[in-house]
Amino acid sequence: MKSRSTEDLAQLEQLLLHGGLAKFRAALARLTVPELRSLSNLLIKRRSTQAALSIAKQLQECPDIEARILAAMLLGKVGATSWARAKSGLERLADDLEWPVREAAACGMKEALRENFPSVYPSISRWAVSKNARHRRAAALAVMIGRSRDPGTVAKLLHVVELLLDDNDAYVRKSVGPFALGYLGYTYPAAVLPRIKEWAFQKHNPRARWNLAMAFSQALGRRFPGDALAVLSALLSQDDHPVVRAAAVASLRNVAKVAPAAVSKAIQAAVWDGWLPPAVLARLGPNSPVRAALN
Repeated sequence: MKSRSTEDLAQLEQLLLHGGLAKFRAALARLTVPELRSLSNLLIKRRSTQAALSIAKQLQECPDIEARILAAMLLGKVGATSWARAKSGLERLADDLEWPVREAAACGMKEALRENFPSVYPSISRWAVSKNARHRRAAALAVMIGRSRDPGTVAKLLHVVELLLDDNDAYVRKSVGPFALGYLGYTYPAAVLPRIKEWAFQKHNPRARWNLAMAFSQALGRRFPGDALAVLSALLSQDDHPVVRAAAVASLRNVAKVAPAAVSKAIQAAVWDGWLPPAVLARLGPNSPVRAALN
């Protein structure tokens, strides 16, 4: 589908103004998520904060997914300057039945946190310990913000991650290690990598250790293979829990894409030392460059 131009989106804005909510909702159903984002940018630029908030409150009550996605996007932008007015709406949308709406709400929270950290952070830290797993997951995604040069800000983001490390809900946990912790490690390596190494020795819950291993399953592990191997070797040598070992092996496969020789050497040492059983080695797969180097 060809992306709609600014003129097309401006016509949608006029439709909202003159055609009423029903016609506007019908038009939203034909928009992609990037187009909804462009429309939210246009509305927040051309309308007052109060007007954008009013539109968002109407849209969040609609049965249409696209309407609620746009509401979440608008509330994130409102929250960037006035969190008190956006908080309840985003909290509600973060608990929506539809996954795309929950994602949009988490992104809205992240935008608000990035632009309005002092006001938004207390809510994010409270949601990290909420009884609602969807709110805890939204908190995990919200801390994935860049551009901060304040060590205190990064420490607070890590505090939220630490609260979620041993979360007992798989829906939450899958967003913590592979995404939130991995992103923060990649973005703020000087502050985050030493904490991951400390946690590898301090955290004994298998769920927390799974998250620490999975932090290296994507870009972080490929960017810092040496740090990844230090953590993964520590986890494998200390922990025989199958969940932890499976996560460590998954991340070793990822690291081996950029540093196969280093991974091979670490695994060979582990085999010789006797703390890496054949069953774990077998999980690397018969075609793994690491297996080939060991043969």
